[in-house]
Amino acid sequence: MYPPANDDEDGVFFTSPNIPGQMATVDVFASVQGILNAWYDFDHNGSWADPGEHVFMDFPLVAGLNSIAFLVSPSSIPGQSYARFRFDTNGGLNFDGGAPNGEVEDYEIFIDEWQQDEFDWGDAPDPNYPTYAASNGANHWIDGMTFMGNMVDPEPDGQPDPIAQGDDQDIYYPPPNDDEDGVIFTSSIIQGQIATVDVYASVQGVLNVWFDFDGNGSWADAGEHVFIDVFLNPGLNNLIYMVPAGVIQGNTFARFRFSSMPGLNFDGPAPDGEVEDYQVYIGTPTSDIPIDPDPAGLYVQNEVSMALVPGGPVGMPLVLLAAYNDNPYPGGPGLGISFSHDGGTTWMPQQLQYPSNPVGIGYADMFDPTATADGNGDLYVAHISTDFDWTNGPESGLYVHKSADGGFTWNAPVTIAYDGKPSGSPDPNYRFNDRCQITADVGPASPYYNTIYIVWIKDRGWNMPSPLSDIYFSYSTDG
Repeated sequence: MYPPANDDEDGVFFTSPNIPGQMATVDVFASVQGILNAWYDFDHNGSWADPGEHVFMDFPLVAGLNSIAFLVSPSSIPGQSYARFRFDTNGGLNFDGGAPNGEVEDYEIFIDEWQQDEFDWGDAPDPNYPTYAASNGANHWIDGMTFMGNMVDPEPDGQPDPIAQGDDQDIYYPPPNDDEDGVIFTSSIIQGQIATVDVYASVQGVLNVWFDFDGNGSWADAGEHVFIDVFLNPGLNNLIYMVPAGVIQGNTFARFRFSSMPGLNFDGPAPDGEVEDYQVYIGTPTSDIPIDPDPAGLYVQNEVSMALVPGGPVGMPLVLLAAYNDNPYPGGPGLGISFSHDGGTTWMPQQLQYPSNPVGIGYADMFDPTATADGNGDLYVAHISTDFDWTNGPESGLYVHKSADGGFTWNAPVTIAYDGKPSGSPDPNYRFNDRCQITADVGPASPYYNTIYIVWIKDRGWNMPSPLSDIYFSYSTDG
């Protein structure tokens, strides 16, 4: 009687699978503002009157597209069933009976089998951000082909964590099954400046990304959907974005969602792909920052060396360390170090303890600093010290200081090498320690992990006609 194109069953589009215990999504197009009621026969018993089957109850719709979600009953029976959608302007409708206006549309639906561990979930803190299933958390059905980075691993539910590392360290799939490997922040995130990020895609797809720039626990604010349906090619994708001026300084959270389906929100399901959440640090634009202010110009500050401890919020290291000469020669306050725990915004300077020679006499000079950090986050500073007797020839030594608390306190210096004063002038057997460099093996898979290495030179002879020197090497396996 009413063949196509007179078919009016065109107001509802099913945009996700119906999986027991998971959120499902539908798009409903309304001609005017009104009220939606909808029912699903989850148990296939020929009735929409059972508990939990009235999935939308007097749900308000706006004119046009409405993308909405509901929970598929955990007790649903897989297989073919039926759904009824009723739209009018009054509400209060049952699945039967009359209505003064609007429309009814019935659909054959299919309820999928629940398969444990088929979904990837986020790990941003919940309830601030939608991560758990009960919060309509972002989740992606794992098709084995569509993901970011090298892999995607499944979880039974969201894995919220105070620093968004629940998916990295979840007890269901512990490392090395960490799948948060698809996003690399390649610049600092600074207020009012352009930032860059690399995203690795397994296949062609679209990316949506949100940053909570104002730190209010929501990605729904204007300007926070920074990448909207951006097309990605397989492999590396170099992306740029603008950080708004006037946003918060400090830690906040970002969500990356990759899928074949465009139009994703920061919550709800997706038919494929992956979600990755990150804690990020937003810094402030600055001019040059003095790390050890010397307004009177009293000190010689030079020969700087720098090291960092990774592992802080994305966009900043856990610790930054600078070591430098800080001496009014001779006998000044010593070798300067300054450290930062907020990505370089603020610094805490101090001086390292002077070493002593083998008979306990303190040195008068420290120079040639070099800094490193090991895989445990311990900090090391090596340097040369002398008695500053350049008239008769100085005694000299190579020393290493260590901090195990991020730079606040330092152990007494350890002697690596010592050479005494010349026996005469000239003295071809005299040696002077000079120009050191220190580093650490921080590769977790290395058989030499956390080994500390140091090289330096020894200048040969005192008051000799030709300057000669040799290179020396030392290492430590116990810090």
